[in-house]
Amino acid sequence: MLSNFVEILFFFLTVSIMSSSLLVHTSEGYMSNIFKGLLYYGKYYEPSIHRIRGMYEVPKRWFFHFYLVAILVTNIAFILSVNRYFYNCDIPDVIHTFLNIQLGATRKPLGKYVSMF
Repeated sequence: MLSNFVEILFFFLTVSIMSSSLLVHTSEGYMSNIFKGLLYYGKYYEPSIHRIRGMYEVPKRWFFHFYLVAILVTNIAFILSVNRYFYNCDIPDVIHTFLNIQLGATRKPLGKYVSMF
C-alpha cells in the first residue's frame, strides 16, 4: 500500500507518463506540426518558421539554471554522504526535517547501508 506523499506522487507521475507516451505513440501521424515541435528535439526536430511555434520555444542556454541547481544539490548530497560514512558526522536537522516532510516521519531504511538519513 502506498504510505507516503513521495510514493503516491511517483505512482501518479509514472502512470501519467506511461499513458501520455502511449497516446503520443498511437496518434503521432495525426498531430499538427506545432505539437510535433513540442515533442521532438535534437536530430528528430524539424526546424520550420512558424509564428505560434516561435512563441513557446526557448534556446538551450536558458536551461543553465537547471544544471546549476543539479550540480549544487548533487555535490551537497555527496559531501553529506562522505561526512556521514567516513567521518561519522551527524546530518543537519534541516535535512531531517525536510525528509520527514517529504517522506513521512515513520520512514525506515531498507538496509544497513541506507540508514544514513
